[in-house]
Amino acid sequence: MPNSKKWTQDLQRKYDMERDPEQRALMREFGQDLEKWITDGEIQEAQYLLSKGAEGEQEYARRHYEKIKAKIREQQERFGEQAMLEKYSEYKPAKKEADLWWLDLPYVLVRHWNYMNSE
Repeated sequence: MPNSKKWTQDLQRKYDMERDPEQRALMREFGQDLEKWITDGEIQEAQYLLSKGAEGEQEYARRHYEKIKAKIREQQERFGEQAMLEKYSEYKPAKKEADLWWLDLPYVLVRHWNYMNSE
């Protein structure tokens, strides 16, 4: 398989057992579209963290946070602070508009009055 990371052992075994050339081509095509391949080390790491329970979840979250933080830091060094602000500005919380509920009050009162008088 032409990739920087290898297929999981199970997927590789299924590919090797498949005899139909069309199915093999389909599996190869599907595999090329994947952005990330799972290595045996990553599988073992996940099993280790799962075996630790809640502590493992916290450790996974910490590791994931550190990876994202390092990635953002690297991008900031490469492209500059202004480019990073523009890139991540879409994640900035939107300003909440003032809730002008009293503007709907006459409409609500009229509806309520009509409902009460229709009975």
